[in-house]
Amino acid sequence: MTKLVTRNCEFCGTVFSVYLSNPRRFCSRACSDPHKRKRPAIERLLKWTNKTASCWLWTGTADRRGYGHLTINGKQYLAHRIMWEETNGPVPIGVNVLHRCDVSACVNPAHLFLGTQGDNVRDMIHKGRMNPRWGATCKCGHLRTPENTYVFPKSRARACRVCIKDRSVARYRE
Repeated sequence: MTKLVTRNCEFCGTVFSVYLSNPRRFCSRACSDPHKRKRPAIERLLKWTNKTASCWLWTGTADRRGYGHLTINGKQYLAHRIMWEETNGPVPIGVNVLHRCDVSACVNPAHLFLGTQGDNVRDMIHKGRMNPRWGATCKCGHLRTPENTYVFPKSRARACRVCIKDRSVARYRE
């Protein structure tokens, strides 16, 4: 009669049972195949990171704006967000991970901080990083701030609230 023994998987450490005569060292095919092994997210992040004197630049897949992407369990996540979660814990709902250094490819945890979308827009305006097509003022010279900008729900187009009000008042007077 053959005897059952317990072993620890050499990859993930899971305890599994095999017959004594079985030389199996891994608990599953996923652990035994080096191409299917799921490495921890932080290990994968650091593999695709080039550490420079100031920023840690993401060298993996990036979108057209330069933000790094990492696929975890078939879903894509922003690389800097995963770095924040790996080093500081989960990000609360409604909060974004923002860059102090304004380098979209940077994943250095020291350069990341939490803030709302409004904080991000104020930071963008304060540092002069706004889209050149969307200047600091509207055509009439009103300052573009989050409070003064109306975003149309369907088209996501932006308009100055003061200009909208002025046009509405002008139409009413006619």
